[in-house]
Parts: sequence; structure tokens; C-alpha cells
Amino acid sequence: MSISREQIRELAELQDENSCAVSFYYQPSAPRNKAHKEDIILIKDLARESLRRMEDKAKRDCARQDIERIVRLSTELRSNGTHGKAVFACADKNIWREFDVPAELGSTQLFIDRRFHLKPLARLLGASPLMAVVLVDKHRARIFDLRLGELVEREDLFHPLSRRGRSDGFGGYDGGHAQRRVEDEVRHHFKNVAGLLKELQEKGVFEKWILACQDAHRPMFESQLHPYVSQALIGHFNADVGHVSADEIRTHAQQILDRWQDERRQDMMSQTLSQARSNGRGVTGLRR
Repeated sequence: MSISREQIRELAELQDENSCAVSFYYQPSAPRNKAHKEDIILIKDLARESLRRMEDKAKRDCARQDIERIVRLSTELRSNGTHGKAVFACADKNIWREFDVPAELGSTQLFIDRRFHLKPLARLLGASPLMAVVLVDKHRARIFDLRLGELVEREDLFHPLSRRGRSDGFGGYDGGHAQRRVEDEVRHHFKNVAGLLKELQEKGVFEKWILACQDAHRPMFESQLHPYVSQALIGHFNADVGHVSADEIRTHAQQILDRWQDERRQDMMSQTLSQARSNGRGVTGLRR
């Protein structure tokens, strides 16, 4: 399950007078052996140390249930691949929230306090733009939110095309007329989808987006896009709307997003170094 800014705000509102709000962040590490025990040992050590630091026995007992559940969860996390994990728990408030997040947390951490510790999540969300993935063909469009590696469908639009007649008529006139009518309907469908994207962007639903369609449809569809929407497009991949799976969509889209973010970081680094060299006074902290 992914996490949104709205959910972060909800978590931020919680306050537990007994200081039993548990925040756990798991950053997968490269195992040194096939047993994959390093992460489990680290999480057990963090749990033991966190409970030891709680001087009040009553407070230790209220947090112990959630801490023990997190330790049990650690046996499943080792096979989590490249995904990180965030868990927010408070037994007093009957809260247990578990989220998959990108493995960009820096380190595995455990916090127990009156409020949930949300800074690592806020940094993740701040580093990643609100993303949409748009699948389009001649009569259908599907729009997904992509949040921290999780894909959720937002819209599924369908526009049936007119049926052609059985005969092309005299000299193929009727057939040509039918073909032009179908092309007009496809163009109208693309225009409607482009208008919806403009509306969603203006509402702040997404900041950047990725297009998935068959290559033959791209020129006609992109010609209908508003300039602002077109500028927010960061990449595309070839896909059949009716047959592509959610896993395939997520994999292709995440690869495009990762590549775009890498390029953006490289551009920012180049600009920083260029400015530092140009004025001779810039301090980068980087070796030359």
C-alpha cells in the first residue's frame, strides 16, 4: 500500500499522551550472506534499545505489543527486494498503518514518542512529484496515480466507435466516408482525454505524467494536448490498453520516472558545479 500526503496529514494529527506512537522505517541492505540475517538482527537490536530507553514500565508495556509485531514483520521484510517499508503503530489508539516505500530512506530506524516521526516520509514525498500514468487507445483511456511505487487507477474512460457498413458503396465512396467518420471520432475521443488531463493538472492531481499507447496513436493524441500538459510529460512507452497488466504498467512507468529523476539530479549537480566555477567562490564540498 502506498501513502499520500493526505494520509501523512492524518498521521501527523495523532498525539498519544502515553508516548506510545511507534514509527518504523525499513531500508533494505545488501546481504553479506544467503541467510539474510543482518536486517533481522538490526531490527531486533533497535527494538531492544528503544524499549530500554523508556524509563516508565507502563509506557514500555503499551509500546511492547507493536514493537514485537514489527520484529515478527522483519522475517518477511528480508524478501522485500528493493522496496522499503514504513510502519506507524499505536496500540492505545488501535492504529497500525503499513506502507511500501522506495528504498531511499538512508537507514533502518525505529522511534517511540508522543507523535509519529514523519520526516523521512515527508522527504520522500518531497523528492518525488505527483505522478500520473495515462493509457490511451482509439476508444479507451485509463488514468493511474503512481505514488511511491504504488499504482492506483483513477479513471477508466470508454468511447465506442461507430460500426462500419458492410459495403464500401459505389467507387468506395461510402467506405471512405466511414473511415473519415471513425478518424473524427478518434480525434474527438483524444480531445476529451486531453481536456480531462488539463483539468486534473490544474486541480493539482498530478505534476508530471507518463504516456502509454501504441506508437501509431501518439502523434494524433499528443497534438490534442494543452501546452502545459505537454510540458509535464516526462516519457512514454508502447502498450496495448486492453492487454497490459498493472505490474507491467508500474514497472515501465517506474523505470521512466527513475531515469527522469536521475537526469534531473545530474542537471542540478552540473548547474551547481558550473555556478561554483563561474564565480570562483562557490563551495560544493565535492572533490575536483
